[in-house]
Amino acid sequence: MSSPVFKYHPFLRLLHWVVALLLFGLIGVGLYMTEVAKPPFKGELYGLHKSFGMLALFLIALRLLVRQFTRIPPHLDAIPHWQRRAATLVHWLLYPLMLAMPLSGYLMSVTAGYPVQMFGLTIPPLWDKDKALNHLMRDVHETAYWVLLAVVALHVLAVLRHARQGHSVWRRMV
Repeated sequence: MSSPVFKYHPFLRLLHWVVALLLFGLIGVGLYMTEVAKPPFKGELYGLHKSFGMLALFLIALRLLVRQFTRIPPHLDAIPHWQRRAATLVHWLLYPLMLAMPLSGYLMSVTAGYPVQMFGLTIPPLWDKDKALNHLMRDVHETAYWVLLAVVALHVLAVLRHARQGHSVWRRMV
């Protein structure tokens, strides 16, 4: 007989999946626009990437806020303590990386002198044009991308492993 599954709050689950899909889309568009796309379509992709990046930033911040006011469901599965600690570490890595991507992208644009718009609404530049900071933000954006991919891969592999072992980890977020 399997133990009951205690799920995350429905709004938190919705934010989880929307942010996940949004980030995967941003990664795909980001790679395409920098490696393949040709003008003028390339400029349109940059605009969409910035708009959806700012949306991602808002939703990730909202997710962090909602998470502060919702209870985490208890685990009834016999998952070893070290794996629970590892899962906590992975989540603590995911949030700053998810925030670093859109923040560094925003700062990369404004420090290069390019405006950032979110679906036609110009977001005020919080920094002046700054070549050194622009290079730093470009490095942060690229490094955060690779680290985020690795941490997300680890996260997904752990969920799949637990699902294969019959644990309720997967069912808690769907």
